[in-house]
Formats: sequence, C-alpha cells, structure tokens
Amino acid sequence: MKEPTQNIREGRETDFHHIRKIVSSAIRARVVDSDEQHDLLFEDICSSFKQYGQDGTQALFLVCEKGDVVQGVILVKAYCTITALFVDPDQEGLGVGRALLSEAIRICRKRSGQACLKLNSSHYARPFYEKMGFRQTGRGLDRPGGCIPFEYDLQSRSQEEME
Repeated sequence: MKEPTQNIREGRETDFHHIRKIVSSAIRARVVDSDEQHDLLFEDICSSFKQYGQDGTQALFLVCEKGDVVQGVILVKAYCTITALFVDPDQEGLGVGRALLSEAIRICRKRSGQACLKLNSSHYARPFYEKMGFRQTGRGLDRPGGCIPFEYDLQSRSQEEME
C-alpha cells in the first residue's frame, strides 16, 4: 500500500483539537520549562488561532497533514506577520516546517501589500528561520523561549524561482 503524501491545505475549525495538541507539546519540548510559562503562551497562541484562523480575509491559516494526521500549522496575520509556526515534535526534521513556511511565503507574495514578512522567533527556531532566508532585525526581547525579530523580503526572488 502506498504511503500517504504530505499535503498543505487551509486550516479548518475541525483542526483546532489537533493544533492544540501540537502547540502544547511543541511549547513543552522546545520553548519553556515551567507549567506557568507554558500555560500563558499556550492560551495566547490558541486564542490567536481562534480569532484569526477562522477569517481567511485577515489571515492565512495553513496545516500540513499526512493522511489524516495534522503534522504542523502556520498562522500569518494580514499576510505579513507570522504569528505562529508549530510542528509536532515527533515530526521535526521531516520537512513539515519548511513546507508550511514555503507555501505561506508563496501566498503572501501574492496577497500581501507589504514588502516583508515579519516574525518573532524563539531561540530554538532561530537557525531554521535563518536557513529559510529570514534576517534578524534587532535584539531579542527577554521573554520565555525568546522573542527574536526577523524579516523576510517578499520582493526578492527565491533560489528556486531563479532556476
């Protein structure tokens, strides 16, 4: 039997249960140590998904799934600010984050009126964003897990587009 392929699609309200599990496990595994810090971040991130994830005119909400298993999620407010990118820790290193971010960049190039895509990264994700072509734009803030500002030039052409 053929193994299911990875698929990027628009997120749906029915995905929120899976997204909550992914966000919680990723925060615990990669961002903070204490339950108190976890709970604060978790509730803030989940409220962003509830608020912006259901309105495709104000935000881009994508999930990556393989078969019927959600592996990761990205939320981009106003097509110019990445609010959240989370991958199930058991799925790290399989291209889930790269696939989600690449698709978000592609869509934001078409829909955003802004010159760049912005985000605040955790310390853990910093090398990933640098590999994906983001550049650090300032000093990080002292927040649980980190808060490092990055930008991606939406007007530059990617290496794939130039070939």
